[in-house]
Amino acid sequence: MQHVDPHQSGSAILAPLRNGVFRSIWTASQISSLGWLVQTVAISWLMATISASDLMVALVQAASTLPVFFLSVLAG
Repeated sequence: MQHVDPHQSGSAILAPLRNGVFRSIWTASQISSLGWLVQTVAISWLMATISASDLMVALVQAASTLPVFFLSVLAG
């Protein structure tokens, strides 16, 4: 049975971030995901203040996530 050094496994996990192109794409992806999350929360919050209907809030949430869902199903 092999013993794994915890310091080696930690550096192996972060190894892709040493590549500048990968790090830039990963960072942009994380910022984009954060922006999408903030937008979704803001839209739901706005609908909750405009309408008292729980259904309308749920429909706005579903409408904001359905395009991503359909694209992911098509992408496999």
